[in-house]
Amino acid sequence: MIILVLCVFLANFGKLNGFKMAKINVELYSTLGCHLCDDATVLLQLVTQNVNIKYIEIAESDALVALYATRIPVLKRLDNARELAWPFDASMLINFIQ
Repeated sequence: MIILVLCVFLANFGKLNGFKMAKINVELYSTLGCHLCDDATVLLQLVTQNVNIKYIEIAESDALVALYATRIPVLKRLDNARELAWPFDASMLINFIQ
């Protein structure tokens, strides 16, 4: 419950302070049945409204499985190719997005 309250606060922090983040595009590398990927999606949606998410199913590519199988969920920014692999929290996610 405390984490949820913190996430909602952080999601609204920018609005309260007149801070507007530019929309960014990210890819979320995951696979079917990955509960950590579901957790990451919820956290991403709670922390910011300024992200376009493209979901990438790693099981459809041997190359993606080789890169991400032991690291998913992984977020990748499309503007600078930076990656953020699980585990991450709200603070790490906000720093990654800014």
